[in-house]
Amino acid sequence: MNKEELKQKLHSHLKLTMPHTYSEDWVNSLFYWIETNIISQLEKEMAKVEDQHPYKQAGNLDSYSKYNEGWSDACDVIRQSLIPKEDEK
Repeated sequence: MNKEELKQKLHSHLKLTMPHTYSEDWVNSLFYWIETNIISQLEKEMAKVEDQHPYKQAGNLDSYSKYNEGWSDACDVIRQSLIPKEDEK
């Protein structure tokens, strides 16, 4: 899910569940806070984890064991599922 899809789901959900307080500006402000605080923190934490265990190193074929590739792939999957891609923000 990219940033716009997430924002639309948030708008739809809040419009249905909080019709008396819903406003587009309020939801946009909330989404901005989520993006700048939560997503930013997730990116920092993912970088820390990857830096702790830099197993798979581009160009170093000795670092491409199944375990190392699995670790790197797992980090990529987590990042992709939690953090919108730059080109989708």
